[in-house]
Amino acid sequence: MHRSQPRRRRYRRQRKPLLLWGGLAVLSAAVMCVALWLLFTRVLHPAASGDAHAFGTRDMVVGAACVGMTAEQLPLQPLSIVNQPHQTLWMLDGATLTLTGKPPALSAATMQSSAWAGPMGVRVGDTLDTLLARLPVQPLEAEAGDDNLLYTADAQGAAQVPPYGVLSVESGQLMATLVAAPNDQDAYPYASFAIDPDDNRITHIAWGFSTMVPGSVE
Repeated sequence: MHRSQPRRRRYRRQRKPLLLWGGLAVLSAAVMCVALWLLFTRVLHPAASGDAHAFGTRDMVVGAACVGMTAEQLPLQPLSIVNQPHQTLWMLDGATLTLTGKPPALSAATMQSSAWAGPMGVRVGDTLDTLLARLPVQPLEAEAGDDNLLYTADAQGAAQVPPYGVLSVESGQLMATLVAAPNDQDAYPYASFAIDPDDNRITHIAWGFSTMVPGSVE
């Protein structure tokens, strides 16, 4: 009895390190599995909104104001109104609306404040990832210095055929430009998002119509 007891004590002292190392191994394996799962879903299959879609006229909004609304229909009260020869500007707090035609109707807008939801619900101050998550196709990488075709109607996915989106660099900042198919007047609806490359946050949003294809990358 006296000889066997010390052996049991030594055996018990040895079990604790073995159990500890075994537990750490299991924990490390679990952490690695989670990390690989996150890498797979985040990088190889980027998360996208269930409402991800190509930019179109339905996305030309400033809050509850939609493109085509006349001055009487707009659910907004401007701080001031500036009448110009061919257009009328409604000055809001952090946004400007452009009304053209007869009767004057909303045809373009710019936003510099997070107070206003713009195309696809994106606001100034949101990140580039927020915008990309609401588009139909996302790049694996979008780095400053490279032109990236975000999505396109081209069957081969190589040419800019409206509707399409492009991420480019202009004057030291990132610019995401989304272009829809031309309307009956051969004008292209577009939206542009200026992005600070330091923190990937949107600083300015604009949308309107262009007679030339906006954001074209040669």
